[in-house]
Amino acid sequence: MNRYTSIIPIIVCCLAAAACNNAVNNKTTSNEKVVSGNIANAAWLVGKWQKAIDSGVITETWSKKDDSTYTGTGYFIKGGDTLFSENIVLEQKGTNMYYIPTVKGQNNDKPIPFTLTSMSDKVMVFENPAHDFPQKISYTRVGDDSLLAEVSGVDHGQVHTEPFAMARVK
Repeated sequence: MNRYTSIIPIIVCCLAAAACNNAVNNKTTSNEKVVSGNIANAAWLVGKWQKAIDSGVITETWSKKDDSTYTGTGYFIKGGDTLFSENIVLEQKGTNMYYIPTVKGQNNDKPIPFTLTSMSDKVMVFENPAHDFPQKISYTRVGDDSLLAEVSGVDHGQVHTEPFAMARVK
């Protein structure tokens, strides 16, 4: 069991800025593929999602702010203590989309932008190759009431993928 799953196996957003000590700007790097996307295709994400695990509960909640912005919160609670919290903005600027988490206590509480690199009606993939870990965040709509959030990339020379299957809370 690696350190992420043994300490805080948190939702995709939870690891989006994990261990980040270096600021990353909003510019796209030369090896980052940018694709067009329509934020309306992310409407299925709106709502409350959870996963109970042995060590606590992972929760992610999304709402539509306006026609170009969705906002989300993610947190991990263990025994009544919030061990992790973040705010997320899913934003469309022109034809580009960005997933921008801000994790409390990491990266001087500054946002880390991830650029949309792939999108369909069921999958969204965002990447930031300059970020320490993860470099990729994806959401897959498994069904009306389930999704798979996944973070992946290279961390300390090792390739890691952390899946977080969550169910809609009604």
